[in-house]
Amino acid sequence: MVTKTDYQLAAAVCRILNRIYYEAPTESILSELTQQDILDCWPTFNRSNEAPIEQLKDSLKHESLQDVSVDYHRLFVGPGELEAYPWGSVYTEKGNYLFGETSLAFKAFCQQNQIEFTLESNQPVDHIGLILGALGVLFDNAAEHGNSLPIETLLKEHLLPWSGNFLSAIEAKAQTDYYRSFGRLTAILLDDWRELLSIEPVERKLYM
Repeated sequence: MVTKTDYQLAAAVCRILNRIYYEAPTESILSELTQQDILDCWPTFNRSNEAPIEQLKDSLKHESLQDVSVDYHRLFVGPGELEAYPWGSVYTEKGNYLFGETSLAFKAFCQQNQIEFTLESNQPVDHIGLILGALGVLFDNAAEHGNSLPIETLLKEHLLPWSGNFLSAIEAKAQTDYYRSFGRLTAILLDDWRELLSIEPVERKLYM
């Protein structure tokens, strides 16, 4: 049975992952991960996350901010072709377009659930970091009100159909253990909640 504490812990993890994927790495973020015992307190729901946590701890000791920053831009930002495109519609739209139908569907879902983003420019909202941020809001709401249906809908329709391809790209293309380990932690989180809530993702044809 999923408890209020489970929802609260999942919300906290989603807030961290939101920053990891959506924000460029900074000395402040790396220091927080090192100094605030965040990794020692990382929750376990079903699967063990001990291996990626230890890998991440080792990364924080041996990989520099420059190493992590270069990898962040290679994977998610550019310039040029990206190694792990962070937008869902790149995977779900023929032609790999941004602002595709699935992106618009997620935007409508957020509006229906009173989830707002403050974006610096006109950009698609189906960025993995933003989706995980929205998921964190829904976990918080579930902890308070006990309603998991919006979580199930987000995972089933808007994230799980394509997140496996995104996370596989990180696993294959990341040049730092920092992003490789966060990719593994994300995969564990999503797999755990897929099982905990008995979710069967919508089948979509993927183009990347």
